[in-house]
Amino acid sequence: MTAAPRSDFWEYLRSTVDRYEKWWKIDALTTTIANRQATFTFEQQVQTEEKPTGEADPQQGRNPRTIQFPLISGIQTYAKVEPVLVVGSPGVGKTSALLRCLLEYAKQELLKPEHEQRIPVLIRLKNYDGKVVSADDRSGLLGMIQDALDPELCLELADIKRLLFQEKRLILLLDGLNEMSSDAVRTGLINFREKCVRASVPLICSTRELGSGDLRITRKLIIQPPAPQEIDRFLDECIPAESRRKVEDLLNQDRRELSRTPFVLWMLYHVVQETGNVAVTLGGAFRQFFQSFKCRLEAAPVPENRRQEWDAWLKHLAFAMFSSPDPLDPGLTISEADANTLLLQAFPALPESPALSELLKYHLLQQENNKISFQHQLVQEYYAAEALVDRVESQLEDKKIPDDEFKHYYLNYLKWTEPIALMLSLLEEKNDREALQIVQWALDIDLMLGARLAGAVRSGLQGRSIRLVVQLQVCILLRIQLLGETRAEASLVELYQYMEYSIPSIRKEASEALGRIGSSQGVFALVKALKDSNHDVRWRAADALQKIRSKKVIPHLLALLDHPDFDIRRRSIELLGEIGSEQEVGLLLLKAIEDPDFVVRSSAAEALGRLRVKQAIPALLNAAQDAEIIVQLSAVNALNRINPENFLWLDKVIHHSISSLYPETTLKKIKSERSIAELFVMLQSPNFRWRREAAKALGKIVTEQSMIALLSAINDPHYKVRKAVCNSLEKIGNPQSIEQLWKRQIVYPEWSTERAISKIQNCCQFYNYAIYKQSQVMREQAEQKTEDLLHDQLNHIKEKLEIMTDGSKYNFPNAQKVQIFEKVETYHEHNYAAQPDKSKAVAEMHQLLESLERQYPIVTEAEAKNIIEAEIVSIQTCEPQRWQMLRKELLNRERWFNGGKAALVEATQTLADKLWLNVLVAFLDGFSADV
Repeated sequence: MTAAPRSDFWEYLRSTVDRYEKWWKIDALTTTIANRQATFTFEQQVQTEEKPTGEADPQQGRNPRTIQFPLISGIQTYAKVEPVLVVGSPGVGKTSALLRCLLEYAKQELLKPEHEQRIPVLIRLKNYDGKVVSADDRSGLLGMIQDALDPELCLELADIKRLLFQEKRLILLLDGLNEMSSDAVRTGLINFREKCVRASVPLICSTRELGSGDLRITRKLIIQPPAPQEIDRFLDECIPAESRRKVEDLLNQDRRELSRTPFVLWMLYHVVQETGNVAVTLGGAFRQFFQSFKCRLEAAPVPENRRQEWDAWLKHLAFAMFSSPDPLDPGLTISEADANTLLLQAFPALPESPALSELLKYHLLQQENNKISFQHQLVQEYYAAEALVDRVESQLEDKKIPDDEFKHYYLNYLKWTEPIALMLSLLEEKNDREALQIVQWALDIDLMLGARLAGAVRSGLQGRSIRLVVQLQVCILLRIQLLGETRAEASLVELYQYMEYSIPSIRKEASEALGRIGSSQGVFALVKALKDSNHDVRWRAADALQKIRSKKVIPHLLALLDHPDFDIRRRSIELLGEIGSEQEVGLLLLKAIEDPDFVVRSSAAEALGRLRVKQAIPALLNAAQDAEIIVQLSAVNALNRINPENFLWLDKVIHHSISSLYPETTLKKIKSERSIAELFVMLQSPNFRWRREAAKALGKIVTEQSMIALLSAINDPHYKVRKAVCNSLEKIGNPQSIEQLWKRQIVYPEWSTERAISKIQNCCQFYNYAIYKQSQVMREQAEQKTEDLLHDQLNHIKEKLEIMTDGSKYNFPNAQKVQIFEKVETYHEHNYAAQPDKSKAVAEMHQLLESLERQYPIVTEAEAKNIIEAEIVSIQTCEPQRWQMLRKELLNRERWFNGGKAALVEATQTLADKLWLNVLVAFLDGFSADV
């Protein structure tokens, strides 16, 4: 088939504009939010790093420079010259950003002549399985592009391949690298990305976190949460005055970045609109949101008693989808057949399809390309958290939560971190002991994970959870880092003490921790630190104030504009641009654009643009011609904010910067083809530059031997060598290195080591390698035990049957009631005794389930089905008296379907694992229906 006519391209673009013109409705959970988003949009920024010309020198301010651009224009501008990876936390707006880019591209291409028009294509990677469908589509991406272009463009794979790589007519937007199902898929996509780079195909990807899911894209654009001014604008315009204080209290109490994302802020808007009230915790607000959302669907033709079941169905689905033993399987999609099976197993009384249909049509599920998913990943994480709450509370009767279960199958997997954090905030006071136990287990697995969860418990418990962190036997610098990681105001008292220490490194680390927590209560301690005698402490304090962004600090910052330390001037200017206003500080920043230090000039230009100071346009036009590229970038970005027509300058500046920012070093590059043995020798060189280059080269050899060689240099005396070692260990991504990195971090914590640990964990999607290996061994042992027990059970049945063949065909000497089947057609019934009580039959089945649960603690559904069948056959053949009682009083069709099944389900509510009940009920449904 030939490529589509140009008019078809135009039709596709026109259709895309029509479909996505109201982009905010595409992924909206409620019409309440979508209607308000039509009139209010957060003005967000993307942040990236640019390196100035020259050798990096911290004392000269020549480190990589962090700069920001408006969200959509920044993404599109960088995408013109290189692949772009858009990174953002949950709910910050990654998918919305790609939807808006898709819309903007379609509008821009419609204005071009037909022969120049390109086709933007958005691909949701959570639906990507990486299957090779043909030799022309090794990655599987071409098939997804083909599906996305239908029905407007009916193209063959060969047409798409030509349009993509030869004619370069496609713009690709890949949403959700972190949502791919396996590491093998990532490998396939890396090869596809390399082809796109060689063909200069515009490529924009998004991901939740950095790690192996970055496709080796170097240009990272990190979406920033709404700035404080944006949150204030949102509260002013969208939240009624009588509710604003409660929303502010929640945001002040919950210091996590999640609570400041557009998703959560719009969720709070919906809660206020529907209830007029908002919970005191983020977990409580989630619960309010989904309850009020469910109640608003008056038009749904579903009885109220059915609606009350929706939450239970969603909890079961969310929990089951996340429960894959493969840490690399994010569990975000499921087939319709599997979803139906899960619901029917857990809720046997449900009709087969209406339950899933209701959720898809009315409540929080969506279907795309035959895959079912939740409408937002945070929705699934919330329902998984509620399922964990039920699980914890159901185990309280045993007075103990199984530690192996929580450590090995939940805490150690990254995909469970957000659900567990939400779960801890939802646990009530009666569960405090269990909450603290979970935090302690998390600390045993990974210190950063434990600290994060210590700050996630309800506010009344945080004092006790923080004590678990304070009591850790680690060096003082790491303890301070962990206190910052809690994001809890309960950590402030400890940090204030460290701010008074005589050792500068401790004061510096405490300042950074105060910035991580982000509470305005820490402002005055940080303002005092701005006058510290140590440069690093002043620098960290200014950085922390920039994160907190409290207006209380404005007078103190204005006094620092003439500070002799260029970094303090720069940080003060940046912060004034973020928390001040044009009237308050705009004109005072004008003179800083002529500062002798280029870093300060760049910061002044950015601040003037952020405040939209129109009087600064002449000065910014001059700065756009500055000798330093970073100043040019900042000035052009500022001009764009003040007057968008000047944005045409940005293309020229970025093209220039990309080609000139990375000069060759004087040291000859070492080829990765050198043997590991040679590089290991170089790691022992007295020259730190040779050791550093050897460490870099080892990072290009992804083997266990190169990892071992690198770990031997983890304690190198030079920080540049240690940094290179950590960077290379990140690239190798072997989880076996995590333990050694932690041993180093506990004694001498450094940022590069912390980052390496985090990135390797993101690569393998678990925290602790030893725990992971233990869980694998436990699973294999449990599977082997199940197989052995099943084999023994079947042998036992076989032996009994062989014994029975030696006697009478119908020899049941102890039976009270005998039922005999002859060739299926003949049925004889003889009553020899009075009917036993039906409750005894239910109790027999309950006892069987409890016995199976104890014998087989870890079992798959298929294994459970085989065991149940074997048990039933065993009872039939070996215990005829027991079988006849069960057969008469519970398992005949009339009794089973008219109360027997319900009685069994009710009697077994105390079972910790409902898998056995679900399998037994499904088996007996079929058994009872056939006789």
